[in-house]
Amino acid sequence: MRKSLLGVLAVGLVGALGATGCATKTYVQEQVAAATKGSDAKIGEVQKQVEATQMDVTNLKKSDAAQNEQIAKLSDTTNWRTTRFCSR
Repeated sequence: MRKSLLGVLAVGLVGALGATGCATKTYVQEQVAAATKGSDAKIGEVQKQVEATQMDVTNLKKSDAAQNEQIAKLSDTTNWRTTRFCSR
């Protein structure tokens, strides 16, 4: 009696595990592919935004350098004029 009860329990346990809907390899691959596709699209968008921001930073640095050069020239001109006219 005990052996048959253990056999029934074992079969019941295997049946219960089989009925829980274990994921098949194909199902998992499909789900991973779908998630990867969505992630790749988002990564692509972020990459484009990063590249655009890097271009903006590069352009701002160039503009800043040009403005600093102009300020230096104006400062030199102002210093020259101040020295020339104030020393008389």
